[in-house]
Amino acid sequence: REVWQILFPLRYDVELRLAAQEEGLYPSLVAALVLQESTFDPGASSRAGARGHMQVMPATGRTIARAKGQRFRRAALHDPETSLDFGTHYLRQMSDRFSGSVEKVLAAYNAGPHRVDKWTGLRGELPAEDFIESIPFTETRTYVMIILANREHFQALLVQLRQPPQQHRLVLNAPRAQGLSHWSQSCSPAARRSPAPPAAAAACRSPKYCRSTSPAARHRPAE
Repeated sequence: REVWQILFPLRYDVELRLAAQEEGLYPSLVAALVLQESTFDPGASSRAGARGHMQVMPATGRTIARAKGQRFRRAALHDPETSLDFGTHYLRQMSDRFSGSVEKVLAAYNAGPHRVDKWTGLRGELPAEDFIESIPFTETRTYVMIILANREHFQALLVQLRQPPQQHRLVLNAPRAQGLSHWSQSCSPAARRSPAPPAAAAACRSPKYCRSTSPAARHRPAE
């Protein structure tokens, strides 16, 4: 367990679980995304201006704050709870936009949804593995592959740390929790046998996307 926590650091896990629960997402997927975005550093900033745990862009944060009826403060994006709140809200928006197709959701978080729309329009609907291979940006392609691999390790670590809160199971059973959250468990044999969206199942069947991959440079969500 200690070695896993060094390789896959998990800070603010209570806030992460609650934010994921609120949006109907699996904490393991959110944790893998945060590791890739900021290595759980709330003070992280990118040259593009993204900030905090989930590297939310100020313009995106302002839009989300307005939708939530909150006053926006740029400095608040460095607050872990606010970053997780806004970041998971945006991730949920991407999940709804791309019908829970996890590889497209992650690509959209990194490169922007308009680019994923363009790629899909040019090539049509592809199996998950083919879509990932077709991503023209090496940075985004690597980003998606690493997060899909690392969520498996976070799933195991989260189980070791503590059992999910009781209300978490209720959220995952709600209609909103279908799609992205439905297939954001590990690529275990049991997961392969469980019902899953066809595109997601295709990626899970591919050992290429289930094996461990070392973290690469952090990437930021695009507008």
